[in-house]
Amino acid sequence: MRFWRTLIPDEPFISDYDDMLLPVPKSIPPAVSGWCFVAMVCNCVVVAIATAIYRNIAPLLVGAIFTMFPLWMLLFWRN
Repeated sequence: MRFWRTLIPDEPFISDYDDMLLPVPKSIPPAVSGWCFVAMVCNCVVVAIATAIYRNIAPLLVGAIFTMFPLWMLLFWRN
């Protein structure tokens, strides 16, 4: 149950501060890391099912491309 609570962001998605640049936090917020892990797990499940159905390497390559963005966010948050 605690994992599901980490998926709730602690900041509003749309802020009223359009003219101010908000600093990027030094550590990754728990909601962002939680959603990155959820996205990667979903990609892996879809890739496993599609690879078994099509019996081809193409779903594995497409899944790797779609998993690169959440993985990049986890590894290189401050860049």
